[in-house]
Amino acid sequence: MRLAKPEILLVVALWALAAFSILAHGEGTDADAWEFRAALREAIAHPGHLTHPLLKDSAAHTNRYTPMVLGAARVCRMTGMSPRGWLDLQGLAAAALLIGGLLAFSHARWPGQPGRYALLAAFFLWGSGWDWSGELAWNTLCKTWSYPVTLAFAGALWTAVAAFRWLETGGRGRWALLTALLAAVITTHPETGAFATFLAMLGVLAPWRPGRIPGLLLAAGLAWGLAFAWPTYSLLVMILGGSGGGWLERDVTFFHWQLGNAGPALLGIPAAFRFARDRKEPFLVLGIAALSVGYAAVSFKGGELGRMVFWLVFLLQMAAARLLAEWRVLDGPLLWERLRQGRVFHVGVAMLGLWAFAGARQVSRAGGEALRAWTGRTPRIEARYAPLRPFLAEGDVVAADLRTGWPLPSLTGARLVAPLHAHPMQPDGRERARDLAAFLDPRTPSEARRDLAGRYGITHVLLDRDPSPDRFGAVVGRAGGLVLVRLAGP
Repeated sequence: MRLAKPEILLVVALWALAAFSILAHGEGTDADAWEFRAALREAIAHPGHLTHPLLKDSAAHTNRYTPMVLGAARVCRMTGMSPRGWLDLQGLAAAALLIGGLLAFSHARWPGQPGRYALLAAFFLWGSGWDWSGELAWNTLCKTWSYPVTLAFAGALWTAVAAFRWLETGGRGRWALLTALLAAVITTHPETGAFATFLAMLGVLAPWRPGRIPGLLLAAGLAWGLAFAWPTYSLLVMILGGSGGGWLERDVTFFHWQLGNAGPALLGIPAAFRFARDRKEPFLVLGIAALSVGYAAVSFKGGELGRMVFWLVFLLQMAAARLLAEWRVLDGPLLWERLRQGRVFHVGVAMLGLWAFAGARQVSRAGGEALRAWTGRTPRIEARYAPLRPFLAEGDVVAADLRTGWPLPSLTGARLVAPLHAHPMQPDGRERARDLAAFLDPRTPSEARRDLAGRYGITHVLLDRDPSPDRFGAVVGRAGGLVLVRLAGP
C-alpha cells in the first residue's frame, strides 16, 4: 500500500495531534483510565494471585484481566515501567494502528480510492458525538486513545483486512493470521470483537464467495472458543448473567439525539440508497441494512447494546466517503475549477464546507482540552491525590462518593466500597452504591454506619471539601480540598 504525499502528511499530522493529547494527561475523576491503570497495577503487583483491582474482594470478579493486560504487566515488571507509562505507550500504538488500519481497510476494500477520504470521514464526519469510548469522533478519541476499546477497534480493521486478503487468495498463513487477530480483538473487547466478526462475514457476502464460508466460520468459531476459554474471567457469565448491576439495563444516550450526534455521517444514508439503486457497493449496503435492523431491535431493550450505533455510523461514514470520493471533493484542481466557474453550490462543495467545519470543531475542542492540561490550567488528578498516598495501604478500604474515590485504587492501591461505573461481573454493584450513599449520609444512625463499615471492611473515609469530617473519625491527611479520615473504632 503506497501512500500519496497528501496521505503521508495527513497521517503524520493526525498521529502528532493524537500524541499531544495522550501525553497531556487531561483525565477527569470519572475517566475509565483509572480502572485500566488499577487493573494493570494489580496485575504487576500480584501476578500469581489476582484480586479485584477496585473492590475488597478475594476473587478477581472483573473482565479487566485480559491477555493484553497480563502481557503488559509482564513487560512492566521486566522494564520497571509504570501503569501510566504503559498506557501512554499503548495509546501511541493504538493511534498509529487505527490510522494505519483505516488506510489499509480503505485500500483493501476500495483500491482506487485515496485513503484520505476514509481517514477524514471516520474521524471528522460527526456531529456532537456520544462522548463514549468506542466511537471514533476525534474529540472523544483524544480522551480514549489509551483505552482497550480503541486498540480493539484498530484490531477489528486489521482483522477485516486480513479477512479480505484471505477471501481473495486463500492460504493457511493468511487464515491463521485472521484467526489470531480476531481472537486478540475478542479477548481485548468482546463487543468490538463482534464487530470484527461482522466485518469479516460481510467480506463473504460482498462479493459472494460461498466456498469460503466454512473456513471463515471455522476461524470465527476458533477465535470465540479461545475467548470463552480464557481463564481469568468468564465471557459466558458476562453475556448470560454477569451484568446484574444494570450494565445492559441502565439508561444511556445511544438512542437519543441521533441526528445531532451523528451529524454529517448521515450523508451515508442517501449514499447507501443510491448504491442500492445502482446495484453497487453490496458490502456497504448490506452492512448498513443489517446494522440498522439490529440497532432498531436493541432499541426496545436499551442499555449498552446500543453501542452498535458506533458500528453503524462507521459504515455510514464509509458510504459517505465513497460518495465524496466519486464527487472528488478533495481533488484540489477540480474543486478550484468548480469555484472558478461559480459552481459554489455544488453539493460536493457544500459538503466539503460542512466537513471542514466539523473537523475544525473536533480538533479545536480536543486541542484546547489537551493544551489546558499540558500548561497546568487543568490540574492533574495525580498531583491532587499524591499527598494522600502515605496514609493509605493496599489493604485499606475507603468510603468516598463515587467520583471522588474513583482514582484512588490506581494511585494508592487502596480499595473502594463501590465502583463509579457499572461493572459487568459485579452483580451487587447497585447494592454497594446504595450502601455507600447510606454510609456517607449524615442522617444515618451510628449503629447502621458501623454495620456497613463492618460489612465492607471500611478503614477510611475520603471527603471533598466537607466542613465536618470529624463525624467519621480523626483527620489524617488533607490535599487540594480532599480530607482523608481514619474511621473511628466501635
